[in-house]
Amino acid sequence: MPSEFCEDFMFMGKVSDIVLYKHSITRRYLNIDAVTGKFYRYANGEYVEIKPRQAFDSVYAIDQ
Repeated sequence: MPSEFCEDFMFMGKVSDIVLYKHSITRRYLNIDAVTGKFYRYANGEYVEIKPRQAFDSVYAIDQ
């Protein structure tokens, strides 16, 4: 992600190795594994791996 977009995210915490960031405008989360760099979506009580494009589309509310 380009560094100019990073300032739009707030650190919200960690769940195991997954770091949770919330977008300041859309209020949607970007969940990234700190060790592997993989992206996750929280669904039905668990974190499910998704593709990076899906993660960013979800944060910016782009229909998938």
